Amino acid sequence: MINKSWMLLFGVLPFFSTVPLWVGLPLVFFAVGLSHYDLTVRRLPNQGVLGLALVGLVLHFIQLTVGAVSVTDALKATGYQLLVALLVLFVIFTLINLYSHWRGRQMMGMGDVKYMAAALCWFDVFYFPIFLWLAAILGLIITFIQWVIKNKSFKEGMKDPIAFGPYLALSHVMVVLFIAS
Repeated sequence: MINKSWMLLFGVLPFFSTVPLWVGLPLVFFAVGLSHYDLTVRRLPNQGVLGLALVGLVLHFIQLTVGAVSVTDALKATGYQLLVALLVLFVIFTLINLYSHWRGRQMMGMGDVKYMAAALCWFDVFYFPIFLWLAAILGLIITFIQWVIKNKSFKEGMKDPIAFGPYLALSHVMVVLFIAS
């Protein structure tokens, strides 16, 4: 039930955006695939996240060269975009590892951290806080609704791991198609 509703939601979003379909459809393709995989297996595969990052960088480069930017400037901007994504990956990875070490257990999967860095290849770093905030809010609301539907208490619900990848993917699609466009 939930897998089909995720796919339906992702499938119609590009048609209501001002972003060209050649940008929106690859993003939705990766978002649906990674979300489905994360919901079923509870992991985000490195190959899928790397593909998402590479397609984002290529589309970023194409959008810059289609505009009035020279190829060398577009290469520089795409390189800076990649460096920022890697820097954010390093910082978040370090913070989560420090927090997990302090708590004594793993708090967040590293696939989610890699997805956050891959998402930065699609939009500017200034949209990153909106992306994270939106993913967290979506995760809280949808998880709470699932707990209410399943009649789970807060303590029972907190014992179950939450696949955060679909919320990151939905937030990513929303930021690229509607906020950063």
